[in-house]
Amino acid sequence: MTRTQRVRQALRQVKDPCSVSAGRPVDIVSMGLIGTIEDQDGAIRISLVLTEPVCWFSKDIVGCVETVASRVDGVRSVEAVLDHEEIWDPGRMEPSARAILR
Repeated sequence: MTRTQRVRQALRQVKDPCSVSAGRPVDIVSMGLIGTIEDQDGAIRISLVLTEPVCWFSKDIVGCVETVASRVDGVRSVEAVLDHEEIWDPGRMEPSARAILR
């Protein structure tokens, strides 16, 4: 498994705060909130596509993503950024996430 794949897998630990509030926790990978993960010799850059352009939890999500990704073996640094150009839609969700949120 590549470092990028290990980072993506680790990010499944981060739950979407709105799904948690609804009593149906779904991780941010399954929600389709991960845009790209770039790896430059262990310097990781992760773009996030949030469900709403102005998300109350954006700072919390960014902080959790950086913390979790930094724990992956071989990661030297992590920068998580919000992608305001890409638009999230329910089609980004994995089928399992859709089933949980129904």
